[in-house]
Amino acid sequence: MDMIHLMILEKDREYGRALGKAISNLHNEFRISLCGLEDRKLGQSGFHLVLIGGYTKGDVAEYFSKSDHIVWLVDERRDDLIKIRENQETQNFQIYKYSKVSEIISYLRFVYGLITGRKEILKSTIKTSLIGFYSASGNAGKTVISIGTARELSRYHDKRVLYINFDEIPTTTLYMKGGSEKKNIGDYLYYLFEKENGSICSYLDSFTYADEYGVNTFYPSGGRNDLKQLTREEIIHFLMTISDNHYDFILLDLPDELSDITICLLELCRKVVVISEDTDISRYRKKIALECFNRLIPVQMEGKTLDVINRSTLYSDNDECGTTSFSHGKGSIRIEKDNDSFCSRENTVEISINHIFGLGIKKIAEEIVKHSDY
Repeated sequence: MDMIHLMILEKDREYGRALGKAISNLHNEFRISLCGLEDRKLGQSGFHLVLIGGYTKGDVAEYFSKSDHIVWLVDERRDDLIKIRENQETQNFQIYKYSKVSEIISYLRFVYGLITGRKEILKSTIKTSLIGFYSASGNAGKTVISIGTARELSRYHDKRVLYINFDEIPTTTLYMKGGSEKKNIGDYLYYLFEKENGSICSYLDSFTYADEYGVNTFYPSGGRNDLKQLTREEIIHFLMTISDNHYDFILLDLPDELSDITICLLELCRKVVVISEDTDISRYRKKIALECFNRLIPVQMEGKTLDVINRSTLYSDNDECGTTSFSHGKGSIRIEKDNDSFCSRENTVEISINHIFGLGIKKIAEEIVKHSDY
């Protein structure tokens, strides 16, 4: 990883020295320079970020230009720790001076990733493992596989899991009972972006509910998915905020279109489960989609896709069916066609992970846990 050159310009020199030492001890990718207003280093180029505390903008105006990326240490706690205000010319980055050092580091790395476009930096600031589920073909079983995997991780691996659906019209309530229309994803996004109330948004349990397997999710607000209206920066902000709620995994049911938001989500995911049906058309669509991903984000996608063939009629780990190359040589996980694991009842579909369908889900969950940080 490249070194991040950080200047700390703090009026309280003892605090600045202690903060610099703490950052250096926790993360060796930072190279720290401590400065005062009398220091010759002020005005010099070569610093990726400048962390300023105790001074006003007027105090330091003559030393910095608009091209310098400044993060201000503020004395009052913000309701929203990660508050970014953008316009055409400048970005105003602020963080509470007495936040935990780990939070300050996470924020600095996020700002660095934002200004440089380094997606791996942005990803590493998100504490929870993001797992994406993608299919280039409609009706390939993406949602039932992602929900089934979430339940397997929750019940049999004792993980705290949050499931989020990014489809245009989410079908979450079709498969997961519970929740209330009075507290839904639209309400959460309203408090996060309109009210900018980080205190309320930090209590995610107030906006989510758990199914009988212990998997948490947001209740959809009805109509078009509110998440589809977010910008790239808002998506990252949203994911960083909810990842602070002690989840082990956040499973993202990704949209099938090749949009900028889909690409952004794929880059942030630590593992991507790519799903197709056991048909030539579905496999061909998956091949084209993966070629597109590898062209747009070649480094980030290397080795992190998990190939899954749903409704397989020929269950064989040795049967390549033209798919092995799409999973980076690790082979495909096949899920046999199994109608008995699904039961329609009272406007809902019950998914069982205790039969044939569950055998394939178990393999997916094992691969996810094996390659996670937990």
